Amino acid sequence: MTSQAGVSPKVMITTVWMTCISVQDAIFKNGVDIQLDPLDSFGNGKAMMVACRFKRDIQFKNGLRLKDDDLRLTFYLVEHQGKLKIRHGHLSKAWPETTPFPVNPVPQRPQPELAGHSARLDSISIAPFLDALNRRVNYSESVDMDGLESLQHPSQSRIYFPIQGSTELRGTRQYTQYLHALAEKYANPLLKYHHPVAFRDQSLVCLSTYAESSCLDKTTGEKISVSPLRVTYILQEHEGQWLCRHSHWSLPHPDVV
Repeated sequence: MTSQAGVSPKVMITTVWMTCISVQDAIFKNGVDIQLDPLDSFGNGKAMMVACRFKRDIQFKNGLRLKDDDLRLTFYLVEHQGKLKIRHGHLSKAWPETTPFPVNPVPQRPQPELAGHSARLDSISIAPFLDALNRRVNYSESVDMDGLESLQHPSQSRIYFPIQGSTELRGTRQYTQYLHALAEKYANPLLKYHHPVAFRDQSLVCLSTYAESSCLDKTTGEKISVSPLRVTYILQEHEGQWLCRHSHWSLPHPDVV
């Protein structure tokens, strides 16, 4: 897919990312090696989402080195003064399957810098998106698979970054299989969202929120709790409904700065 200007997502997102770090060039020692592998992109000249696999190797003058493979990256871009700018970014690494989940307090979220198309989810003008979150909670806690699937966009290029797992989920089939695998393994799921914020531009909405979750392992009977989860949903309008075209779940990974 290309943007309306005809620029490929890989070229565009690399340019945006390098622009972000160029202002910090003075603190880099040996430069920056960044490799991006775009997985999905959609939108228009006013707003766009790009989901990538991401590798980085950054050396700082103070000796700090950031070297990570297999990171997941979501960017929500909006047009500002004729150029697409990053409005929201979500960078993560899948949580190790052999490491117990952390249970930490959900951090207080700083007041976001509000623009004409962004607001806390306490405004009646964006009540439909708060309703979408509430329906997701209800469907999750009642293990309503049809309900959860009804919230998803039908695009088969849809990308979902789960908390764990070395690969992303793509399209309806993989997402459905993932939901059923969770339902077979866990019981009594609970989900709560904290401090949601919405960014909207034309036919795209970005929901950014913290969350906490718990469930019961059917095999061991152990209660599993996890927080603070960071969640990003990108909603796209489809046949009069706001449906999830991309989602990104993560925890603060112990090996990623």
